[in-house]
Amino acid sequence: MRKKILAANWKMNLLQPEVDAWIQTFSAFKCLSDTVETRVYPGAIYLKDFQATALHAGAQNVYFEKQ
Repeated sequence: MRKKILAANWKMNLLQPEVDAWIQTFSAFKCLSDTVETRVYPGAIYLKDFQATALHAGAQNVYFEKQ
């Protein structure tokens, strides 16, 4: 059976200390399980901060022109 996916698209403008605090707080929730894969899609500059976590992190796409 496939795992369910819980995904969050990061829409926050945070400074680095706030990102560190967010990751620490979110990690304390113990939301990982055998049946659900938790994914977070932060801005590209924060991807490195998720390498040491058990969360799946992916990049958001960007476009160079105004909409």
